[in-house]
Amino acid sequence: MPIGTRWGRVATVAFLVVLMFPLTRLGCELVEFQARSYATYADAQGDGAVERGWLAGFVPASALRIREVHSADTRAQWLVFDLPAGATGTMTSEMEPITLAEARRTGVNRPWRAGPGWPAELGRIVTVAPRDSERLGLFRTGDGAFCLAIDRAENRTFAWRCDHAG
Repeated sequence: MPIGTRWGRVATVAFLVVLMFPLTRLGCELVEFQARSYATYADAQGDGAVERGWLAGFVPASALRIREVHSADTRAQWLVFDLPAGATGTMTSEMEPITLAEARRTGVNRPWRAGPGWPAELGRIVTVAPRDSERLGLFRTGDGAFCLAIDRAENRTFAWRCDHAG
């Protein structure tokens, strides 16, 4: 067998192996994580998301543009939603502020299905200077189950289950 043909086959097999890993990971995430989007809290309620526990109790009825992602096998969960101006203060009044380091420790393992726009400060590698605390508020719910990053300028809330290794 000519050497070029053998190396061509080796290169083809290597290429396919390299291609398979991300496709396998994508397939696993599609099966493991369920995602739903709702225009309003009432839509989520009508779909049974509140009753099934996929919309956490701290999410106010005024929430809009809700995206909910959860694992079918674990308690892992991510939420993104918008609130009217001024509503975040009411929502977080009973919550404990947390540090960026704590938020990063608990919030970096979200799947791509959790959606775009998550604060860059919560990424695996911080590539930006953290926003000041007047713009980005970080909190943990009173029961310790969820952590939140709230972009106050955009009135956008990013929440994830932080009481487990997700």
